[in-house]
Amino acid sequence: MAYPDDFDRIYPLLAAHDSGIPRKVWRRLLERPWPAPFDHNGYLLMDRSRCVGFIGAIFSRRRIGGQDYNCCNISSWMVKQEYRSHSLSLLFPLLQLKDWVISNLTPSREVYHILTNLGFRRLETKLKLFLPFIQKRSPDCEILAEPADISPHLSGDQQEILSDHLPFDCLHLLVRSPQASCYLVVTKVVKKGVPLARIDYLSQPEIFLEHLGTVVNFIGIRWRVLAVMVDERLLANSADQRAFSYRLKQPRLYKGPGPDRHLLDNLYSELVMLGI
Repeated sequence: MAYPDDFDRIYPLLAAHDSGIPRKVWRRLLERPWPAPFDHNGYLLMDRSRCVGFIGAIFSRRRIGGQDYNCCNISSWMVKQEYRSHSLSLLFPLLQLKDWVISNLTPSREVYHILTNLGFRRLETKLKLFLPFIQKRSPDCEILAEPADISPHLSGDQQEILSDHLPFDCLHLLVRSPQASCYLVVTKVVKKGVPLARIDYLSQPEIFLEHLGTVVNFIGIRWRVLAVMVDERLLANSADQRAFSYRLKQPRLYKGPGPDRHLLDNLYSELVMLGI
């Protein structure tokens, strides 16, 4: 099992996998800031005292759609080439988790085929991209962007989300309208040198879509990004004509008895923790 004290032995594998992610960011995988069903953070493959393989497991306890679920996001499954025949030994302990929602949001082509053969289903295949500054603004909308201002307006579950994700590079927004409010958690990412924002949590998609221009323009100005991305399912599969569609190279995957897929967000995952 992998614990915070194991980071130094794991880091060479992580750096070889993606040298663009800073060491202090990789460390987040071993220093989860919220309580979880298990105290470890994945599994190690060892050859005597040398770490030759690692699979990250981001455990959390979530309330989704009014029910409680144990969740695990699989992250950074990597094994040195000469030990690849032992790769599945890292995955097997996670497959033994019964009645858990298990996700892999960034599978490689090889991992995608392995996991689908093991019963994982498609969680997402497309992103919607909204361009700032070309969207029509709505006049009857207020946006709060300071956590201290947002927190009093959130439910208990949403306050936990806010608190748990403050250590990461997220933008927390509350869109307030006369009808209702929508809480968003946004992550800034860079793809091929292009600054983008990705909405990883969206409490009320209909409120977001109603005030889309105001929200997208606010994010574009705040973070100087060229587009705002949203996983299609988080919009309840709305056929919004204001967006461009982008197909993921490999679909996001999940397994378990969990809620409807459109209720499963991207929080408590490597997407947010690593900003990828």
